[in-house]
Amino acid sequence: MADHLRTQIKDAAIAALGGLTTTGTSVFKGKVHRLEADDLPALLVYMGAEESEADTAVRPRGMDRVFELIVEGHAQAIAAADLEDTLDTIAAEVETALGNNTLAGLARDLFLISTEADTTGDGDKPAGMITMTWRARYRTREGAPTVAA
Repeated sequence: MADHLRTQIKDAAIAALGGLTTTGTSVFKGKVHRLEADDLPALLVYMGAEESEADTAVRPRGMDRVFELIVEGHAQAIAAADLEDTLDTIAAEVETALGNNTLAGLARDLFLISTEADTTGDGDKPAGMITMTWRARYRTREGAPTVAA
């Protein structure tokens, strides 16, 4: 059986984000991933909340679905100012890769809805992350969550 269309969208986003200048191939699927210093800078890609609504009355109904695609950029730096610049660079590269992108037509629409940065001075080097929340809109048919409709 094919993967849920939502999984296909996440996988397509990971493919689009692979090989960016700053994070390179350090792109990982899922929120629960232990990042080692050698992995940084890195991206984590995972799903937030999803809402769906039937858009037809006749069965099988069309399902208009929207979920949050979360992209977290993680980095360390020698100086705090460098860290913030690195996080902004990661955000710029992610926005360039995913902006104006329907991920091979799997998503009907994909756009950035929020960005939040967080840094800490704990540990050997300042570390931080930038969380970008994207809204991914897609459509399936009732009973067929693996195929775009």
